Amino acid sequence: MSKVTEIHTDKTIDLMKVCEALAEHDAYQIHIKYYDDTTIQYFMCGISTRMNAVSKEDYGYEVRITTIACEKDFELYRDTVKHMLKLTGGKAIYEFENEIENAESFFNDDFIKKSVRDEFNLTMTLVEAKHPIGYFCPMRMFSIGEKMYKKITSFSTNKDEQRNYLYDLIRESQYKYDGENSTIMRILFDPDNEDEEKAERISCYRKNEYRYIQSAQYFGLFDENKDDAIVMKYENLEKIAPATWELYDEDQYIAHDISDEEWETMWNKALEFKV
Repeated sequence: MSKVTEIHTDKTIDLMKVCEALAEHDAYQIHIKYYDDTTIQYFMCGISTRMNAVSKEDYGYEVRITTIACEKDFELYRDTVKHMLKLTGGKAIYEFENEIENAESFFNDDFIKKSVRDEFNLTMTLVEAKHPIGYFCPMRMFSIGEKMYKKITSFSTNKDEQRNYLYDLIRESQYKYDGENSTIMRILFDPDNEDEEKAERISCYRKNEYRYIQSAQYFGLFDENKDDAIVMKYENLEKIAPATWELYDEDQYIAHDISDEEWETMWNKALEFKV
């Protein structure tokens, strides 16, 4: 779940000034994910597990942080609210009912510790009850299901150690290797169906073109030399993935470069699952 602070104000500001204030006054090294006249999303490279965001609303602005954000992300959230109050001269209301006079005292260490623990516990409870969860992290999705649950709970019996281990896994999935995410496209298998809402998604891969494989309903291999393609259910990717590829979450891969021979092996295995 998101945590929202409303900034009620009639003043309009350039949202880039928020990140400039965070960098200048609090020494944050901010990376901008998205920016336009109404929305800015940003994070700390190598540190953040989720993104902070500020958006323009009818009443003024909204400052938002989402589930499984780490402590440092919450500190960034706190300081964002602090600077929004200074920049707009507005009134801050947290979760639609709590007025904030001082962001630093309201979002104190106890608040942050309770928030990250509660969110982790809720996440693990949902996953244990067979409800897999996917999170939009700074660089790519991170999914938690049965395999990740077992990995995290096997790491330690201490909840805080489990939570910090999850943060480390997310950071590795976002920042460990440079490289692009596999291309996601929409695909319609029924040529008579023109309803785009019913289109499914395919994660497309060419040999050594992408570093991270994103999950979708389908997985597609494309070979320009063969002038051919193979489309298969994504769930079968684990049966053809090269031995050097690493799962970085429940079902998504770090795709290390493979040889021509490994590519041919992967291609031939994929033919068994072609749809």
